[in-house]
Amino acid sequence: MADNALSESLEIVVERVGNPAPQIYERMFKLSPELESMFVLDRDGSVRAEMIRLSFDALLDLEQDGQYARGLIATELTTHGNNGITADQFVSLFDTIRDVVREIVAGQWQPRHEQAWNQVLSRVGDLVARG
Repeated sequence: MADNALSESLEIVVERVGNPAPQIYERMFKLSPELESMFVLDRDGSVRAEMIRLSFDALLDLEQDGQYARGLIATELTTHGNNGITADQFVSLFDTIRDVVREIVAGQWQPRHEQAWNQVLSRVGDLVARG
């Protein structure tokens, strides 16, 4: 992960589409339609935008030392759990982000991107498993 391949893939996404949140949520709601009702009061998209920002912050931090992400994920896991989100649903957002990023990056997606994302998502899974 030392070459910052995850960061690089996110930079490509920003260059191509700007904000990928609409694609991420479209995919998430397609995979888990029951989650869409949780956003009924998010009329302006600000809650979704904040969730994506925090998710990106965690992913980018986990690409490095992960100091910030450990606390963030623990806190958000508890908060989301209190709102009925399971650990698997929590982790699936990160998987969905990776899948959308891979799709947008398309022909520029390299094995090092896949490796970096797999390593970071493994760390997310480990942190969630620890609670």
